[in-house]
Amino acid sequence: MFVLSVEGVENVCVALTKPYLDAMEGLVREGVYVSRRELVKDALRRLFRHYGIEPFGAEEPEEAGEEAKAP
Repeated sequence: MFVLSVEGVENVCVALTKPYLDAMEGLVREGVYVSRRELVKDALRRLFRHYGIEPFGAEEPEEAGEEAKAP
């Protein structure tokens, strides 16, 4: 893992098997999400909310005005 130059943001590397990657690419290709990054972030938000964790204040700066499509 390495830290980006943006304060408070870190990259996390995750190894996924081909079925997960294929499913993610399919959702991006179909236009459900604009990128794998947005898919993963939405999945984490949904997981946290399921468990009653709401760590999200204002959206991240690069997302301002950007709406990720949710399935």
